[in-house]
Amino acid sequence: MKRLLLSFISLFTVVALSAQSLYVGKVTDTDNLSSIPYDNYLGVCSSVSSSLIQKYAGSEIIGLRIALGSSAVSDFRAFLSADPDPSASANDLASVSATAVSEDWNDLLFAQPYTLKGTEKELYVGYYFSCASTSERPVLVGSSQSAYGLLVYESGSYGAGWYDYSSTGDLAVQLILRGGNVPDYDVALENLSVSARYVAADAESLYMSVDLVNKGAKALPGLTLSLTFDDNSQLGGQLKVDEAISGTMQLPLQLPFSSYQFSAGRHTLTLKVEEAKDVALDANTLDDDFATCEFYVYENAVARNNTLMEVYMSSGNQYDNSFVSPIEQFLAANPSVVPVFIHGNFDGNDPLAVDGAEQLAQVSGLQSVPSFGFNRTPVPGAEDFLYSYISEASADDFKELLDYLNGVTPSFATLTLTGNYSANSRLLTLSAKGTATSDFRSIFSYGALTIYLTENDVNGQNHVLRKILTAPLGNVISWNLDGGLGFSRDYRITPDASWDLSKMQAVAFVSKMTSTASRHDNMDVTNVAVLALSKLLPDAVSDLQAQPAATNAATYDLSGRRTLPVKPGLYIRNGKKVLVR
Repeated sequence: MKRLLLSFISLFTVVALSAQSLYVGKVTDTDNLSSIPYDNYLGVCSSVSSSLIQKYAGSEIIGLRIALGSSAVSDFRAFLSADPDPSASANDLASVSATAVSEDWNDLLFAQPYTLKGTEKELYVGYYFSCASTSERPVLVGSSQSAYGLLVYESGSYGAGWYDYSSTGDLAVQLILRGGNVPDYDVALENLSVSARYVAADAESLYMSVDLVNKGAKALPGLTLSLTFDDNSQLGGQLKVDEAISGTMQLPLQLPFSSYQFSAGRHTLTLKVEEAKDVALDANTLDDDFATCEFYVYENAVARNNTLMEVYMSSGNQYDNSFVSPIEQFLAANPSVVPVFIHGNFDGNDPLAVDGAEQLAQVSGLQSVPSFGFNRTPVPGAEDFLYSYISEASADDFKELLDYLNGVTPSFATLTLTGNYSANSRLLTLSAKGTATSDFRSIFSYGALTIYLTENDVNGQNHVLRKILTAPLGNVISWNLDGGLGFSRDYRITPDASWDLSKMQAVAFVSKMTSTASRHDNMDVTNVAVLALSKLLPDAVSDLQAQPAATNAATYDLSGRRTLPVKPGLYIRNGKKVLVR
């Protein structure tokens, strides 16, 4: 299963059907489609943005074009609505029922077309259906970056309603338009991105890609594009696209990066349509004929100690074997990955929720649980770093994503984590130290330090976040050592009596300083350190003193938990190991 990491180029296409009709929608590239699990849900839909509505004001929506992964459905009804709720179906703007559908694209025409006014705030397109077997996967999606790429209507333990599955993809549904003010020739540039967010100063090549989107009624015979860096007309050149463009064409480019001799720092790449081959573009359609993206040129990077894997989840039915098993297999084969399972009241009352979990979920852009991310690093061009879990994922899928993300984001700071535990006072002290590269301050400003405490075997669950020692989004780092390139920070805590320190880890990481108003792609974790707290506990039977069980001195087990009454065994009393009989 290679669908865990969906293609991260969002296709928003217009394909010429004839001079009179257009396909307008989220996905047209069949190779980009994937199926999602069917679990007795009742319907799916996607939104039509106000910008698209305004652009095609006056056009008639005469039907929908829908791609399906299976024909094994019944009671199929496609709809266009301002309110997708089934109870409001009488208010549908247009709909069509089908007794049979095919395993491919289906053109379904409404009995009565709907004319776009241009003032509609938002519309929904989708379909309701029944399916005989949960093993079928009739719903197809493509890559997604939109806020409402896919909504799923479910009726379960949490009640009936629409749930956001947009991180899974854009629903494969298109509008069939006719008439209106659709220009003959209209082109847009979308999803411009470079292959890595950080590029080494001595790199030979820079790889990038952009979507050329034909939004007109006729095919474009070709284009001339201009490429510039940092708004410098002397830095760049022209690109010729001789191939005819209908629908969306992804244009990959390899640029001779070493010839530009970029200085370290942040740079901007701009791509713009200059002209179309043999035809004139309507001046009124040139509002989206350019695209920009940023990248950072760095001079120094350091080795990455570990990778942070944050998993957002609930303690209920999300924690089943189909979810845990592939992650545990992946972790067993990749010991440098440090997992933190973050519980919050995402699905109701979660007894393992911790303070700060909701704030973490908010700034992470959490849309559904379970979700996960590595080092808070997004794929270049994507808007967030969290990926919804797909039940058919394997350990290899996680490894593939890990290798890719580590490849596009190097590390710019070292980090170590040491500690001390006093069994007598039960005080746990953790010391984090780090050194920044010369590029760190330009990329991360001051940066933030976060420390998590996790515990295994909590109600049968592992890697459970128990405490955030810092602020949920980290504490600002004071670089007051080694000429402003080093820091050291201590944190102290008295562990909760219910925790088993022998099964706990401290996880520290340095990231960008983030607020709840930040973009989700601005949270990079640059390095991670981990410390097993069992290493801080007494681990040798020595200096034993045989004592009777009756005593007034406070007694602790080897995990540092106070225990009364005392039973026979090995304990800590007055800072010494004692054997109680």
